[in-house]
Amino acid sequence: MSNGNVNVSKLIDDSPFTLFQTVTIIVGFLLLALDGYDAQIISFVAPAIEKVWHTSPASLAPIFSSSLVGLAIGALISGPVADRIGRKSTVLISVFVFGVLSLLTATATNLTGLLILRFLTGFGLGGCMGTVTALMAEYAPQRIRKTVLSIMWTGFPVGATVGGIISTQIIPDLGWESVFYLGGIAPIVVGLIAIFGLPESIRFIVVRGRNKARIVLPLNRIAGAGTVTAQDEFYVPEPNLKGFPVKYLFTEGRARNTILVWIVFFMTLLLIYFLTNWMPTLLKGVGFPMSKALIAASMLQGAALSVPSCSDP
Repeated sequence: MSNGNVNVSKLIDDSPFTLFQTVTIIVGFLLLALDGYDAQIISFVAPAIEKVWHTSPASLAPIFSSSLVGLAIGALISGPVADRIGRKSTVLISVFVFGVLSLLTATATNLTGLLILRFLTGFGLGGCMGTVTALMAEYAPQRIRKTVLSIMWTGFPVGATVGGIISTQIIPDLGWESVFYLGGIAPIVVGLIAIFGLPESIRFIVVRGRNKARIVLPLNRIAGAGTVTAQDEFYVPEPNLKGFPVKYLFTEGRARNTILVWIVFFMTLLLIYFLTNWMPTLLKGVGFPMSKALIAASMLQGAALSVPSCSDP
């Protein structure tokens, strides 16, 4: 039993990995899998849309770009929003946003409507991706954090791979709209589960200093019943940064490394999304059956699962 000041981060690091944290990671995995599914399904339905709407491959280029632009904006603004309303709330809003907008995308009747809806869907996709990762990191002990996050992040390529496989099965019978209906209903269902299965950011609650019961409950689930009480004082060792958080990436000598990391990630994602978005359309254009083209594109994401990631010592 604690008596006095409690370092929340240290308490989590020193405690065993529990069922509570396992459930949290599973929910995070599912959210990222759905994020991956919804982020990539436009590429899987593109050949079908091209055929039904009698469009050219070039006319689809703005559609592919719009969701990526929306995703970038969503990722950028989700951090400041999460600092204000909490990471769990931001995740839930993001999931419901891309779920509802995916349902609406199925009702699109022209390229302009599809472009707008995919752009707005990107807000939710980008907001969910980074915020879920940050939230999961808080509840993973330092000694296994890299491993936990690596496992959880396999959800994204799993979702994208499954999306391609599912598309080959349902598009011929139910049309391209069915892929978006599934991509809308599933996030809403998992979002409802996340309301109960996903905890709020422990750092957010501690920094805000509100409702100690919301701090005590998850910590006792991790460290054991009675480990902490509402009479304890809780703190996190990280500084409470003021203003727009991104600006701190360019202070205290971080600017050069920040820019270099951004360039590496930008070029990597540019290549990945270029290949993923265009592969089904290009393969179909050179004579591949659509089912084979979709499977080939989904395997590109599936191959990411075999790449070893950083692990904990």
